[in-house]
Amino acid sequence: MSSRNRLGDFMLDCGKKQRYLRIPESPGNTKIAHIRDNAEGNVEKFNQFEQYLRDFNLSDDQLTSIYSILAAILLLGEVRFREEEGVAELENPEMAARVARLLSVEEKKFLWALQNYCVVEKGTAERRRHTGNEARDARDVLAGTLFSRLVDWIVNTLNHRLTISRAIFGDIHSITLLDMFGFECFARNRMEQLFVNCLNEQMQYHFNQRMFVWEMIEQEEEQIPVINFRFYDNKLAVDHVMGKPRGLMNLLDDASRSRQTHDFITSSINSRGSQFIKRVTPHEFTVAHYTGRVTYDARDFPAKNRDFLPPEVVDTLRSSVDTVVKTLFTNSLTKSGNLTMAFDEKK
Repeated sequence: MSSRNRLGDFMLDCGKKQRYLRIPESPGNTKIAHIRDNAEGNVEKFNQFEQYLRDFNLSDDQLTSIYSILAAILLLGEVRFREEEGVAELENPEMAARVARLLSVEEKKFLWALQNYCVVEKGTAERRRHTGNEARDARDVLAGTLFSRLVDWIVNTLNHRLTISRAIFGDIHSITLLDMFGFECFARNRMEQLFVNCLNEQMQYHFNQRMFVWEMIEQEEEQIPVINFRFYDNKLAVDHVMGKPRGLMNLLDDASRSRQTHDFITSSINSRGSQFIKRVTPHEFTVAHYTGRVTYDARDFPAKNRDFLPPEVVDTLRSSVDTVVKTLFTNSLTKSGNLTMAFDEKK
């Protein structure tokens, strides 16, 4: 945008000073820093990306919506809050107003939603004010939600343009390719490794069921002599991780919703006495995966897992006059949290 002198169209300043664009200085980030500093290469790749979108018949209005949402995400990171008498106050409301204009929502309503929320007690709705930390968390969650749902919208739109069969038959006649990480075990394992490994745990359980259990059941139904296979059944491990209400994932959600620290997670694990999930230090716990025990560092789990978006923010964005922004917050989500789209929207 800078090469086209269009930063002003999206209320952005020159440079890479936005908080969400900052990269901590460390030797491990030299490659990323090199890519970021290659201005000519960035311009070329951006032009290629835009041309690819145009090749899929995305309109100028849709491209403008994409750029406006991305600019709004960057500016959200610049919205600051201070805490006065236990409640959040906007330090720079003019920055939040920029975000509102980029998202095509009512400015006054958007600023209110960043600082306030409502609770229903005894059938009566009461207004509450966010604390400073709550307002900052809600701001960052909004930025992450905008980005992830925008990616879903782009992917869904391109998938629809790639095949007409979906428009005729729907998703029941489609092929899905899953590109997933393998099992991970590093010197320090964080929430990302837990999610990757738990997915692999469930895939292993599905494999066991399909290759052994279901086959033996089918043999019995067809009165074929059954050979009892001996295999490691990891169903209990999956239940202890994914089950509700006492599974590990549910515990992480409880910790994030109630703004607890890692102490709450490890203490709860210790009190439950699971043979598959055990506390090893005040900030670490182990999970007995089918490949063996892996130790996880829980110190950043509550913050990373915090993804609750206040209903007031959602309602504000649903009233956007920008079709793409409105779609991101009115369409339903899949069980995994991905945005869905009706076929008549993908035009």
